[in-house]
Amino acid sequence: MHSGYVCDLVTYVDPVTKATSTDTLYVPVDSGIAAVLARYPLPNDSAGPFGANTYATASKVATDANQFSLRLDHKFSSKDQFLARFTWDNLTGPTTNPDQTAIDPSFGIEYIDHQRNVVATYTRTVLRGSCSSPR
Repeated sequence: MHSGYVCDLVTYVDPVTKATSTDTLYVPVDSGIAAVLARYPLPNDSAGPFGANTYATASKVATDANQFSLRLDHKFSSKDQFLARFTWDNLTGPTTNPDQTAIDPSFGIEYIDHQRNVVATYTRTVLRGSCSSPR
């Protein structure tokens, strides 16, 4: 970046003389776009899959998972039973785009998943061999 311009070295061949020349190409860039472009690093791995245009790095990816389950079974009598279950699960991370967070951590979107599950069942046996179970 050169004072509001994107610069690149351009090599071209003159169609008449067949001589090879190089020149620096300057392209004007809006200041708002220039601020975003400045956050992208320059290539650093000329042996990479894109040659001199390859940028290679590692990105930290972290996941935090917390979960808890509780189950309660109670037999009030030979005909009456109760079951309750509660599950709590919190998952935070990883970011949904770790390749972009390697460039700039603010580009990442953190994945958050909070789940809760509650179940309760009361069962009453009315006659031997049959049961009634409202849910």
